[in-house]
Amino acid sequence: MNEPVSALRCLFPDVPVAEFVASYYPNRPLVRHGPLARFGALAEDPLFLDPRALIERSPTAESLVYVTLPGDRRCQSIVPKTTALQLFDEGMSVDSGSLHLSVPLLGEWVSSMRGDLGLPRPQLLCDAILSPAGHGVPKHFDGVETLTVQLAGRKAWKIAPNREVELPDTSCFPSLKENRRDGQRPVPPSFPKRFAPEMPADAEALILEPGSAVFLPRGYWHETLALEPCISLSFVIMTPDIGRLVSSAVARHLQDFPRWRAPVPLGSNEQRAAARGVVAERLAELAARIAELRPEDVLPAFEDPTQLFGAVLAAFKDQLKAPAVADDPDR
Repeated sequence: MNEPVSALRCLFPDVPVAEFVASYYPNRPLVRHGPLARFGALAEDPLFLDPRALIERSPTAESLVYVTLPGDRRCQSIVPKTTALQLFDEGMSVDSGSLHLSVPLLGEWVSSMRGDLGLPRPQLLCDAILSPAGHGVPKHFDGVETLTVQLAGRKAWKIAPNREVELPDTSCFPSLKENRRDGQRPVPPSFPKRFAPEMPADAEALILEPGSAVFLPRGYWHETLALEPCISLSFVIMTPDIGRLVSSAVARHLQDFPRWRAPVPLGSNEQRAAARGVVAERLAELAARIAELRPEDVLPAFEDPTQLFGAVLAAFKDQLKAPAVADDPDR
């Protein structure tokens, strides 16, 4: 019987898993280069050298494409897989999503990482990024941790710490009008009004080759350019933040009390005035209810992964699903 794969050990053989968890995950970048053969079956399966097959294997009906428009303008577009294949042939980069659900080997790698990082099932997934030569993904940061594995081709990367926003919980593409990959959201108040479209002057330049692996914390700036046709895997690690954990536990706790489940009608001036009074009463009570919580009420999923992670997963819902239909990219 084959020994279960240890994904982190394959990617970072000189960094023990315990050291990766203690010293790098989730707040410190790690870059390693080495022979592709250390990835085992990932290096041997011809599927991972076939970009069209990886687009077709996605269990989703649509794929995200980084489109280059006239005037070298860029946008993201969510299109049927048949259209994604056509755009890929025309030189556009494609993000083929959720392959861990349809490719058993990637499911094993995701399961291995989840075990090492203590994450529930829906909070770690795997996409493939497929870039023709001369194309790539523009400057951005993610509101989650990411781990990229280069399988084919050479790709130029630039990475830099984010000095404008500390620990963002949503992504940002400064040069794009809309963020369709993660859903268009209101700009968080912690964001500045404008980010520079170009990478910081002190950004670190990397060349990823088959066998390279890059772990980036949330918020880390990066952009890529394929120097030749490239295939990489992107493991998306949605580590819950303390705000989501606590607010989720508070929401679950409050639902135990009928008065916190009461509907709040707002259809008339009288109802809105009454609602303000009710909210004031509940806010006065809130501190006492929060004081009733214990740390184990906030962290149940880490002790029993079969328990529902309820509102935490709901908070990540928009990070797990892109909008079903893309608007006109010129809008």
